[in-house]
Amino acid sequence: MRILVLGASGYLGESVYHQLHKKYENVLGTFNSSPKNRLIQLSVLDKKAVTQVMTSYKPQVIIWCIKEDGRDVTFDGLSSILDNISPYVRLIYVSTDGFMGGHGQYKEDTKMVYYQHNPLAAYINHKINAEKYIMANHPNHVIIRTGPIYGKNILGNLDKRTLQIMDKLLKKEKIYRALNLYKTFVHVQDLAELIMELSNHDYQGILHVGPKTKESYYSFNKKVAHQLRLDSTYLIEYEISMDKARIEEIVLDTSMDTTTCRWLFHTHFRSVL
Repeated sequence: MRILVLGASGYLGESVYHQLHKKYENVLGTFNSSPKNRLIQLSVLDKKAVTQVMTSYKPQVIIWCIKEDGRDVTFDGLSSILDNISPYVRLIYVSTDGFMGGHGQYKEDTKMVYYQHNPLAAYINHKINAEKYIMANHPNHVIIRTGPIYGKNILGNLDKRTLQIMDKLLKKEKIYRALNLYKTFVHVQDLAELIMELSNHDYQGILHVGPKTKESYYSFNKKVAHQLRLDSTYLIEYEISMDKARIEEIVLDTSMDTTTCRWLFHTHFRSVL
């Protein structure tokens, strides 16, 4: 099976690429600006280069792990990929948890709504547009909705969130984390394992991933500090007021119902211990 991992030099992409490489011989990974061994350079905005790679490699599965930082990557990048593959090629796209309402435990049929004022509005809205574009143009897809990704990846690299915790606590600087802001936190290795499983599975559509339990940002940081054997004295809890949440468009609970994922697939998603 020929598998193409777009964004294989990134935090998630590294784990996906290397785990697939252990099982399959014909795995091709790409980087855009951060060269890594065995990866090829490819910008999805370079339509000519995309056409050349698709024509020569003829991927059967494409996994999108690219960090999207603008509308061009979402629309032009996706369109250049989809324009060069047949409807039978499997596309696995990693999305996000941009829900509205704040009641949590969102199911796969929940439609994400555009944000206006949230600091992450541009990122979330690009993901929403990407989901719509994929669903309208390529039936053989899996859209993975995930909460914040954390932990050591297959090469031992940590997420920025954990690195920030380590840096501040080692310097004995105060960190303020919300006690009433809930997410479904997903370990990078578990997500990579599921993506490998999905690459050779017939599931199609949206899939919510992660453990059954949700965590607040405060409880997550507290547990991570404990795992790293760091003194959490300087980790300070606080609550986001309803007024602040309304004005700044902060959704207090975007946790997901991951029942489908946990029942259908072998991958075990660990809780934050």
